[in-house]
Amino acid sequence: MALPHLLAIGVLAAVLSGCGATPSTQGDTAEGNDATPAPTALSVPAVDIPRGMPPTQGKAPSVRVDGNQLVDATGKALRLLGVNVAGIEGVCVQEGFQQGSTADHPGPVFDFGGETATPPPGEVPLPPASFFDAIASWHVNAVRIMINEMCWLGRGRPGANPPTAPIPDAHYDAAAYRQAIVDVVNALHARGIVVQLTLGDNPCPARWPDQDNAPILNPPGSEYSPCDDGDQVMPDADNSIDFWTAVATTFKDDHATVFDLFNEPHINRHQPLVDDRWGCWLHGCSVPGEGWKTAGMQQLIDAIRTAGASNVVAVEGLSYGSDLGAQATADFPADGWLDPTTRPVDRLDPPQLAASNHVYQDTFDTTDPGCPTGSDATCWNYHLTPIAALVPLITGEFGEWDCDTSSAFMDAYEAWADTPDKAPDGTARAPVSYLAWTFNADYGCYQGNSTLLQSYDWSSTPNAAGRSLRDHLASLNP
Repeated sequence: MALPHLLAIGVLAAVLSGCGATPSTQGDTAEGNDATPAPTALSVPAVDIPRGMPPTQGKAPSVRVDGNQLVDATGKALRLLGVNVAGIEGVCVQEGFQQGSTADHPGPVFDFGGETATPPPGEVPLPPASFFDAIASWHVNAVRIMINEMCWLGRGRPGANPPTAPIPDAHYDAAAYRQAIVDVVNALHARGIVVQLTLGDNPCPARWPDQDNAPILNPPGSEYSPCDDGDQVMPDADNSIDFWTAVATTFKDDHATVFDLFNEPHINRHQPLVDDRWGCWLHGCSVPGEGWKTAGMQQLIDAIRTAGASNVVAVEGLSYGSDLGAQATADFPADGWLDPTTRPVDRLDPPQLAASNHVYQDTFDTTDPGCPTGSDATCWNYHLTPIAALVPLITGEFGEWDCDTSSAFMDAYEAWADTPDKAPDGTARAPVSYLAWTFNADYGCYQGNSTLLQSYDWSSTPNAAGRSLRDHLASLNP
């Protein structure tokens, strides 16, 4: 979501690590990836990377890439159609991130102890199974959640490292947080729902105290940061590679889980001194004036594959996920996904990569190339159809600012995404996957945010946008 997220996450300098075997290759290389050399395998020391308990895939379908579409284990075309659930990333560092949470119960989702958990006497399990049943009742087949890298790795918390900045006591230690993630994934899988796990965009790293040799971290819940941008512009090299190594190791046998590398990269919006924005996006770079290094999308893909995971990997573009790359013009060359030199590559054969974008009412306007009437089908055909003709396109977030009273924008995007089309060169694109923002009633409908629910009473009463989405998904997935 372009709106700043609900928490700040600390980061601590770490040793780059890889573990597990390199996945074997199979089949033919998908069109669009054969012009770029395979990435170099990571050569790094082995260290202990925290993992969660292995998940159970349950009734959820396996997901893989076949050309420019997603398919299930039988080869049948599959789209991810569902919702986001926001706030899960914050529970280990910040109470109050969901309506009704307290110091004792920091959030309904993470008081969930699994399908068979027994609540304390006199207490209702939070959330009850009906929360997951409500999501499933909307006929979704996918849910996207974000994860906190510091919470998963257990870094930056009091008592876990040398004294650093003041950090609020965590409500869940790292082991409990990892298990809670697996419990939620299992609950969704048991209802046939694919899960898209996303590394959240966290406040940018800072040194504390202000010493050249101090570890890099930004204390969760604090306002301390030398950065101009409230949200981290890119994944940080110190932690995100370890994070994806650990998560990939946990979920590598669960092919109903898709990995979404980083929420809304936007170094181009807040770091104009970075001349090669797509090079930074792909390979990482030093952040001017801030003293930390980003990890590139290619490094994170390589870490996942080195961990032995062959799961589908979704890669978001720049400009908060709205920019996946531009077509070549008379004045400018192609870039991003449309330029083989800046396109992510996968050592798997066939590649298991998807592009991921975010789109809201104000993502495009009449000043954007190919958008003479604003953010509509003509505009999306210009900016997104060439990408979707190349690889599967997953719209990880989309929504509507006037969601209390209208669903017009969402209806239009769904209609476009549901219909196959052709790129300017005649290449066909498959229908597009989409997951709406967000299945939370403690969010509102206004410029900069959108939600699908009126109240968090576990019956999940939809607003206008939610009602339309629910009915549309029921027509697609009866």
